[in-house]
Amino acid sequence: MRMDRMTTKAQEAVRDAVDVASRRGNPELYPEHLVRSILVQDGGLGGPVVQKAGANPDDLVRALDARIDTFPRVS
Repeated sequence: MRMDRMTTKAQEAVRDAVDVASRRGNPELYPEHLVRSILVQDGGLGGPVVQKAGANPDDLVRALDARIDTFPRVS
C-alpha cells in the first residue's frame, strides 16, 4: 500500500489507527482500529455517513472500543 497515493484524510485515518493500536498495546492493526479512526476523524465522512444510515456514531465508537479491548496485547 502506498500512503502517498491516498487522500490526506485517508492517510490521517491510517496514521491514527496505527497510533490507537500502538497505545493499546495491540501487536496488529485490525479493521476495527481503522473504522474507529474514520468515525472520530474531524471533518471526515465516517460519522455523517453513519448518522445518515440512522445509527449513532458515538455508540458505534463505544462498541468498537469494547471490541478492541478484547484484542491481544503486548507489553
